[in-house]
Amino acid sequence: MGRKMRHMLIFLLIILKEPNMQEAGCGLKICTFGKHGLRSIPQNYQNKKTIEFMNLNHNNIKMIPSGIFNNLPKLEKLLLVSNKITKIQPGAFANVPRLEELRLENNQITKIQAGTFANVPKLQKLNLENNKITKIEAGTFVNLPVLERLILCLNVITMVQPGAFANVPRLQHLSLHDNQITKIQAGEFANLPWVEYLLLQKNQIKVIQPGAFANLHQLKYLHLHYNQIKMIKSETFANLPQLQLLNLSHNQITNIHSGAFENVPLFQTLDLQNNNMSSIPLSGLGLFISIITIKIDGNPWQCDCRMTPFRLNLAFNEQIVCTQTRQS
Repeated sequence: MGRKMRHMLIFLLIILKEPNMQEAGCGLKICTFGKHGLRSIPQNYQNKKTIEFMNLNHNNIKMIPSGIFNNLPKLEKLLLVSNKITKIQPGAFANVPRLEELRLENNQITKIQAGTFANVPKLQKLNLENNKITKIEAGTFVNLPVLERLILCLNVITMVQPGAFANVPRLQHLSLHDNQITKIQAGEFANLPWVEYLLLQKNQIKVIQPGAFANLHQLKYLHLHYNQIKMIKSETFANLPQLQLLNLSHNQITNIHSGAFENVPLFQTLDLQNNNMSSIPLSGLGLFISIITIKIDGNPWQCDCRMTPFRLNLAFNEQIVCTQTRQS
């Protein structure tokens, strides 16, 4: 065979091979069935007790049956991204004692039944982003002793029931942004003592009940921008000893009650841009001066005598654009 012919055959092999298509099947430690048009989860791995990684991304799988992943004692990472999953049967992930990461984003899941993720003692990362989940019921996420990261953004969640999280002692990152939550209830996050990042932006939150963030003693970053909050009541954000950043921009806030930020010693950044605030109580001056970075521009300030101390402070003067000036 001439050199020219060999080069042509090699070229044909290259262009015929789909670069994103992986050969289906299981090796000693890896199973890959990505992009193969599967309608159900294959079962030809059942005797492969050495499997550590399984890729089922980009298929047409609609349901995850109970016990389907039994007999995989060493499985650590399971990918089910971009399928058509609508239902997960209870016990689907039971008896997978080493599972550390489970990815279920970009599916059509509408409900997570209580106990769905029970008996997964090593799970650290769980991603349910971009599904159609409508609410998080009590008992949904329980007994996950080492879970660190839970992603629930880009769903249609309207409420999180108290008791939805229980015995999840190491959760550090909880993402609930881009949903349709309207109210944060007292005790909603009470069982999450180690949460550092709580993302609630781009919901429809109007009401934050007193005690909604109680017991979040490790919370550092709280995002509530792009909601419909109108008032910050007393003690709403009190007793958060590690809080460093609070973003409340792009809401409808008109009033912040005294004591709303009581006992927040590490507070560094407060963003109140683009709300409906017309004045700040004089009692708030000390708090505002103590915060390293504060953003208050984009509010309809009434520059009367109540605002004089703030306008005299260089840190605020450039941010306060008067929409109405009143003589004292």
